[in-house]
Amino acid sequence: MCVMGWLFPIALCLLRLAAPLKGLSYNSHFENRRSIRDTFPAFISSDESASLNYITAELPLFAALAIIKTSHFQRLKSSQRLFVVDYENNRFLKDGKPYRYVSGSMHYMRIPRIHWRDRLLKLRAAGLNAIQTLLKLRAAGLNAIQTYIQWSLHEPWPGVYDFDGNLDISSYFKEAQDLGLAVIVRLGPYIDAEVDMGGLPFWLLREDPLMKLRTSDPSYMKWVKKWFGVLLPILQPLLYENGGPIIMMQIENEYGSYFACDSNYTLQLRDLTRGYVGDQTVLFTTDGPSVNYLRCGFIPKVFPTIDFGSGDDIGAAFFNGLRPFLPKGPLVNSEYYPGWMDYWGYPHSTGATKAVVHTMVRMLALPTVSVNFYVFHGGTNFGNSDPFRVATTSYDYDAPLTEAGDPTEKYFAIRDALHMLFPGPQFPVPGPTKKYAYGYVEMVYVTSLLGLLSSLSQEWPISSSHPLTFEEICQAYGFVYYETVVDIHPTDPAILNVSEVHDRGYVFVGDKPVGILSRESNSYSMPISIIKGQRLGILVENQGRICYGRDNNDFKVPHSFFISAFEEQECPWTYKEFYRTEDLLSQLRRRFQRNPLPKQVVHESVAFYYGTFPLPSTLKKEPQDSFLQFDGWTRGIAWVNGFNLGRYWPVMGPQLTLYVPKSALRPLNEVILFELEGSPCEQDDECKVQFVDSPILNGSTPHIESPLSLVQRISGDGLFDLSASLDTSSLNPGDKSG
Repeated sequence: MCVMGWLFPIALCLLRLAAPLKGLSYNSHFENRRSIRDTFPAFISSDESASLNYITAELPLFAALAIIKTSHFQRLKSSQRLFVVDYENNRFLKDGKPYRYVSGSMHYMRIPRIHWRDRLLKLRAAGLNAIQTLLKLRAAGLNAIQTYIQWSLHEPWPGVYDFDGNLDISSYFKEAQDLGLAVIVRLGPYIDAEVDMGGLPFWLLREDPLMKLRTSDPSYMKWVKKWFGVLLPILQPLLYENGGPIIMMQIENEYGSYFACDSNYTLQLRDLTRGYVGDQTVLFTTDGPSVNYLRCGFIPKVFPTIDFGSGDDIGAAFFNGLRPFLPKGPLVNSEYYPGWMDYWGYPHSTGATKAVVHTMVRMLALPTVSVNFYVFHGGTNFGNSDPFRVATTSYDYDAPLTEAGDPTEKYFAIRDALHMLFPGPQFPVPGPTKKYAYGYVEMVYVTSLLGLLSSLSQEWPISSSHPLTFEEICQAYGFVYYETVVDIHPTDPAILNVSEVHDRGYVFVGDKPVGILSRESNSYSMPISIIKGQRLGILVENQGRICYGRDNNDFKVPHSFFISAFEEQECPWTYKEFYRTEDLLSQLRRRFQRNPLPKQVVHESVAFYYGTFPLPSTLKKEPQDSFLQFDGWTRGIAWVNGFNLGRYWPVMGPQLTLYVPKSALRPLNEVILFELEGSPCEQDDECKVQFVDSPILNGSTPHIESPLSLVQRISGDGLFDLSASLDTSSLNPGDKSG
């Protein structure tokens, strides 16, 4: 069927372009969960049941929060630091004193380092750092942060480690400690987090394509042990008992939702972690709020917690779901959702403020409960999805702090409610980060994709008998261009069939783009007009490996091609390897400077564009954040000064702008776009982009209903009136109104 083929990986990136995948069948967190009330009796200790009824029915809330059985306190020397679970009294103890937390998830890798302190200050100011009860004991408030640690970023290649710059986790944790915040670490190795492959390195699939991820498979555990052998010694000095801020460490993530249910694996993780951190550090797990999830997620001798949002039943979650596995001890919601992520093509997700506050207050009315907001500040998937929807570049999440770190109405409502629950001094809230509208930037067409291919590598192509996967050619992210020559006499039109493409394929006949294949829309065939001897090419885009569910081993490959009735045949393939983003951008810069084309040139739809702009003189020493808007553009990748802002896709929405942190800006700036489907430059003189001072995350979309039914889940029904007195008498283990 074909003679000689060419395969050009264009690492227009090691760019972490695609917004990673969430492999949810609708949504593992918000999906309808069948109550197990009738099939599995609630397990609550008699002491706790009596205490719960007594506290919520007969005492004012503030007095209830001050009830302390001093006879059970563990007396410690002032120099001794200790954080433990007091199972007998359903609470945590920090240095011998009762402790509970309201924490917020903030992921260091989604926040430019220059903004770490600003975001941490705002989280601290949302609550109270040192809330006092009647007995002047530390109680609750936004007093901790929670973050994942993403293995794939820290070990991008086997044995190559990176803990510098934006990945300097030690500095991030010390920054939190300096501000009086405790730290809760989610180790993984799998984290989900809507990142590529759930945070597992892509090269695992190259090391062993048959590797059984997230199991006790020795070929997988070999690499986990090596990774933990690097990571845990870095964290060990930062543990609370060693003078650091880390009070808890999570093993794996929502393992009860994973099909493998390999208890040997989770026990190995527990023992491996204990071998480095000792027996003192509190290890915990997080799972969905039912016995069905905890059955496989629970690890003996590890503290279990659950996650749920404001649309779930508090009583059923804690008492029917968690208590069978935690007969005694504090109750923790490790992921309390104030909103949700966005998907390209679906409406912007929001969580009703009053509903979020209402459920938070009801949870914290129970003195045994601690809560973590997931997320308190989401940040951005800079260049970094249920089979198969792709998450947007913005990870705004409708969180209390916006993508750019600005307090919202939800932020202040949460802050006011916490102040009512735990009266005390409040920290001043830092203001919004400064933004600036730098205005329009004229863009100039530089070259088409195929016009650039020949200069991307100096090496001759390497032959292969079959199309190689991204993993086989060590291509982490980005694009690969596959090409072959047709040596049959096809019909007109011929039908091009690709058994499957991961994830999006731009089809070329000769030098002309003729159509798109898409995993997301299940489009794997199309009519083409092609003759014998012509080149057939497919530019394959990796939109991110699935991060949730059984399909984590998400190889990136177009599989086999065949045309019309001709069966696929094995034929020689070759490829040139190019994966240095700096080289690509440098090549484009040289081409632009050497021979910029006039605007009236007819441009290819898959092409590169270049523009420059200076900062205003008053901002050259201290740039301000901005947002890049793409009116008239279709879909592609944007860089500012070589910094990958991520994917833009305004024709799908809802995100119409990309966040531009001030750390990416210089006195004189360059903007490069890789446009995949069509620019405004092809129709008129409006070949420009615009820097604006506010984001647009709620643009129109082809789908009119959220895939997660968030409107129903957190619509605000049964709202809590903050002006009313706090009445918790109706809350009991059987309450279904939560």
